[in-house]
Amino acid sequence: MSKQRASRKQKQEGGQQKQQKQQQGGKRQTRKAKRGPTAWTKFVTKVYHELKKKDKDAKLRDAMKEASRRKKNGDM
Repeated sequence: MSKQRASRKQKQEGGQQKQQKQQQGGKRQTRKAKRGPTAWTKFVTKVYHELKKKDKDAKLRDAMKEASRRKKNGDM
């Protein structure tokens, strides 16, 4: 056999061994730590509650647009 064929065959066998290990059981999955709300999320929530007081039909989309405008003006 040529060297290329031998190395190709070894790679294929290595791939099959990896598949067998995964079938037996893989790595344990760890849970991601939950992060607190970001400054942006807090700001949008604040704006949303302000809009809700004025207008019961206000939506989160409206609050995000308003928060974006305020951020551009430097009110955040």
